[in-house]
Amino acid sequence: MKIRVVLFTVIVAFGCVPTDGQDRRDIESKYGKRADVYSVNERLWMTPSYDRDGQVCLMRVYPKTVSRNVNYPGADLDINEVLKFTNELFPVNTRGRRDSGFGLSDLGGGMVWTRFNYEHVHFVFISTFTLTKKADGTIDMGDPVDLDWPIDEAAVEEYKRKEEKKSDDELIREHAFNSKILEIYWPERKCDEH
Repeated sequence: MKIRVVLFTVIVAFGCVPTDGQDRRDIESKYGKRADVYSVNERLWMTPSYDRDGQVCLMRVYPKTVSRNVNYPGADLDINEVLKFTNELFPVNTRGRRDSGFGLSDLGGGMVWTRFNYEHVHFVFISTFTLTKKADGTIDMGDPVDLDWPIDEAAVEEYKRKEEKKSDDELIREHAFNSKILEIYWPERKCDEH
């Protein structure tokens, strides 16, 4: 009986995990140093990356899903808050001219990258899409679309003229809906890998 009590005591003593609170060194040793994350407003976070000279080369803007007193279960960017932020930090007259392909999107692998490239700064809105599977396991691609039709050059030019007359905010609202992340790049700056 004495051996059982001693054995039980030894097992309990060595099986216990200390429950002291974690401190900064414990967390940083396990997960690495904390990234710079800034609260832009009640709905947005911003994380910068820097080049070798310490200049910002990339900003990632993304939605807060939890704030001090409020939960925001939707994970989309609030486009009004994003436009307010970008217009304060990058007034339209400082961005330079619009590059070709302004507002066009690339997609693949369930991701969409909608680019608003200017001469001095690039905005890339990132969103997602889902393809659904049918009961037989194949992907439902929707109704087939015939992409083989003649191009009406006059209509294309008219479309371009109309797009050029729209404000930047109007184009961003039209083409960057349901975005999850905004990445802001400076084309002449290269981010430091370290």
